[in-house]
Amino acid sequence: MPEILNSVTVDGTVTADGFVGPLDGTAAKAKGLLYLEPTVTTAGVLWSATSADVTAYYDGLTVAVKCPETTASGLQLKINSLDPATIVFNATSAISTRYSANAVIIATYKTVNGVHYWSLMDYDANTDTKVRQYQTTSDIDYPVLTRYNTTDRAGTYEATYARFTPSVTINTSTGEVTAPSFAGNLTGTASRATADASGNTITTTYATKSEVPKITISDQAPSGGSDGDIWIQY
Repeated sequence: MPEILNSVTVDGTVTADGFVGPLDGTAAKAKGLLYLEPTVTTAGVLWSATSADVTAYYDGLTVAVKCPETTASGLQLKINSLDPATIVFNATSAISTRYSANAVIIATYKTVNGVHYWSLMDYDANTDTKVRQYQTTSDIDYPVLTRYNTTDRAGTYEATYARFTPSVTINTSTGEVTAPSFAGNLTGTASRATADASGNTITTTYATKSEVPKITISDQAPSGGSDGDIWIQY
């Protein structure tokens, strides 16, 4: 026996809990990401937006919001005549001056312990974008970081590409620099070499000046000198 379905109305619209199969171009738009351009109701305190698609808040409602001003701690957003909710990150932490005017932020409506929030999806609480270097005296051979190219930006230089090789290192405890070879001169405070070009250890392969015997050629009888010296009389 056929059933009468009340989901089909006189004007041709269909109401149902769900649909199986494709919906063609005549279907109404589904719930999704809404784009809002709110106005400043109170600077740094409240933004107000309007949307015919929002008649009530629900957890999971996600909106893309074009900032009308720089964000501030404790800032709230309201849509239509609904109650405002605070824009936060990390669950319940108030947003700071992270975003400037005209930036687009994505926030999701959610409830935490009975309190309603707009939670940012991509917020990074660390606003320090500088690369910092810290002194260390660890007895470790660290690779030496080099740059491939630089770009002048606002009077400062930044590395376009960074490069390093594990065979060129500096030990922050001993101050020793290790490399397969050196090009150019080593001057001033450079330490003495320990091996020759063939890899022979200098201290065990070569004699020092004081260790080399003195050779004397003379028509006189040998006199003076040190043990190991050579005297040739003609």
